Amino acid sequence: MRLNINLASRPYEDARRFYMQWLPILIVLAVIAITLCTYAYRRYDDSRQIENQLAEKRQQVTQLDKERSEAESILNRPENSGTRDQAQFLNALFARKAFSWTNVLTDLEKIMPPKVQVVSIKPDLNGDGQLQFTLSVTSEKRDDAIELVRRMETSPRFREPQMLSETSKSDSKENKFTAEIVSEYSPVVRKGSS
Repeated sequence: MRLNINLASRPYEDARRFYMQWLPILIVLAVIAITLCTYAYRRYDDSRQIENQLAEKRQQVTQLDKERSEAESILNRPENSGTRDQAQFLNALFARKAFSWTNVLTDLEKIMPPKVQVVSIKPDLNGDGQLQFTLSVTSEKRDDAIELVRRMETSPRFREPQMLSETSKSDSKENKFTAEIVSEYSPVVRKGSS
């Protein structure tokens, strides 16, 4: 029977081989950890700055709402009813005058299906003070008018288009489909205009 006894107090270790194998891996992991920590800190700092900006904007909106309610309370006094009515009339008139026929027709031209013709456009203000218009169109088929509504839904200029009414006439020569579409219109805000 043979016994292997190590009488050394510290057994031999090949430390150089250990460091050559594991040190590059540890360096790569340390670099990745530092990069991720830096990225996380930047994201945190960016989000904190955005939160501060949002808080400032909320405070401004609150201040503007307060000023608006004060102005409305002054305008709603009985002695100011004539001024209020005149201001509402003028604001509605200015909003109608701001309606750009050129912009609307250009935007409609971009999305209009080939066999659909515009008969009339009637701009108006809805209950929220938003600009909307009623569009009368004719086409040979109902599907063409529905395609126009679909295209209006995907356009950033037209909001919530709806077909109000539709009529169909057919005689011996042609089929004629007429539809009325109502939609809010959001004009392009040009840079530099206020």
